[in-house]
Amino acid sequence: MASDPQSGPEPALDYSEPHDIVDIHSAVMREKQDPKDGLEPISLWLVSLCGMFLFFGGAYLTLFSGGFRWNVFSEFEGSLGGPPGATSGAAAGAEKAELTPIQIGERAYKNCVSCHNAQGTGQAGVYPPLAGADWVLGNNRRLIKILLHGMEGPIKVNGVAYNGAMPPWGKTLDDKKLAGVLTYIRQSWGNNAPEVSPEMVAQVRAESSARVKPWTEPELLEFTEEVVIETPAAGGAPADAAAPAEGTTPAGG
Repeated sequence: MASDPQSGPEPALDYSEPHDIVDIHSAVMREKQDPKDGLEPISLWLVSLCGMFLFFGGAYLTLFSGGFRWNVFSEFEGSLGGPPGATSGAAAGAEKAELTPIQIGERAYKNCVSCHNAQGTGQAGVYPPLAGADWVLGNNRRLIKILLHGMEGPIKVNGVAYNGAMPPWGKTLDDKKLAGVLTYIRQSWGNNAPEVSPEMVAQVRAESSARVKPWTEPELLEFTEEVVIETPAAGGAPADAAAPAEGTTPAGG
C-alpha cells in the first residue's frame, strides 16, 4: 500500500532503545521546589521575648506613670489609679513634706537636663549655661517670668549670644516646684544666689497672669526690680514693729 505523500515519511522508531524514560527524568523529579518567603512560622523565642517586653512595659507604666496626669511631675504620685499621694502612704507623705527646696528643685530639674545638661553647662549657641550665668544669679523677677511663660529669640548670657527657645512651665509645675527649681539652679554648680520662695513665684504669676506668649530679652530687661517678700517678725507682728518708737530709749541704752 502506497503511503500518503501529504503525510510525509514515517518516523524511524527504534523499539530496541534500552533507556527508560523514568530513569531519564529521575534527576528532575529529585529536585525540590524553591523556598518562598512569608510562609515560615514565627519563632516561639521571638514571641516570648515580645511578650516579656510588653509585660514589663505595662508594669513600668503602671508603677511610674504619675497617674497619667499631665500636671504631675513625680512618677510615683497618683500611680496605680489612686489620687495623688495615695499610693505613697503616710510614711512617704511625711518624707515628701520634709524635702528641702533644693531637693524639690533637683527632682524637677530633670525636665531641664536635655537642654541645659546635668551640670548646667548648656549647649553652645543654642541653650545658655546656668552655672555662673548672670541671668541666673541676677534679677529674680526676670528668672521667674522665664520659667512661668518661657522665652524665645536671641539672648546674651555672660556676653555670649544664644538663640534657642525655652518652653513655659507655669502650667505644668506649681509654685512650690518652680521655686524649688529656681533655688536649685541659683545654688548649684558653684552658684550662690538667694533662695526663691513659692510666695515670690505666686506674686509674679499673679502680676503676669494675662501673659500668653513667651518673653523676649528686651521685654525682660525692662524689669529692674527684684521680688521681695517681707517676712513678719516672730509672733505675727511686722518686722518693723520690734523697732523702738521715735523719741523712746531702747532698753539698756
